[in-house]
Amino acid sequence: THGGELYSWGRGEWGRLGHGGAGSFQKPERLEQLVEAGAQAAFARESHSVCLDKQGRVWTWGRNEHWQLGYEVTGFLNSGQAFDAMQEPCLVHLPQLAPSTEGDGEARRVALVAASDQGTVAVAEADSAGGKPLVLFWGFRTHFEPQVMPGTDVISGGVAAAEAGDQHVLLVDGQGCLYSFGLGAPVGMPQPEREKWKLMKNSPLDGQRILRVAAGPYTSAVIVA
Repeated sequence: THGGELYSWGRGEWGRLGHGGAGSFQKPERLEQLVEAGAQAAFARESHSVCLDKQGRVWTWGRNEHWQLGYEVTGFLNSGQAFDAMQEPCLVHLPQLAPSTEGDGEARRVALVAASDQGTVAVAEADSAGGKPLVLFWGFRTHFEPQVMPGTDVISGGVAAAEAGDQHVLLVDGQGCLYSFGLGAPVGMPQPEREKWKLMKNSPLDGQRILRVAAGPYTSAVIVA
């Protein structure tokens, strides 16, 4: 809503709706736990959900089979089966956003979030010194907790857009250049140039200015100027 209230409804397996259980909701139901924080972006995926609040913090809930929540959980019982899942919104701990020097400056905020069925990406605001972008990722069946994305030193001009597939991530910098991260054909790089789970500037589209970017589970698409 305009005030930042977040509502969810539908089938509630694994607690993916965030209302404290696995029940389904036929009508929109407000997530009371996020009323005070306020939502500025939200993602509803197959088995989990993600919210970026107005303070630049990331919340996740639902199933954690690909470690996409950003923390370890155990023991949620759903239809007679045990799953690793969180039934209510829970803050993701991002220690990498803490001030770089003791007693100087403020913690960085997350400005952009992208989420697929298997993973999550968070892009922090630039620091006061105007340093390189800080991009964090978790899930993708590689990391339980948020990690700094390798290779972000190649980005110039900040990150303007981010999209996530099931095994890859696409970033667009402030100058409209495309960067790829992950595995396989969706990264859009010639096979000899690919490096698994390292951010790379997309060579086939080098020199093109990217206007829009999209990522499916195993596909990618862009619109160029």
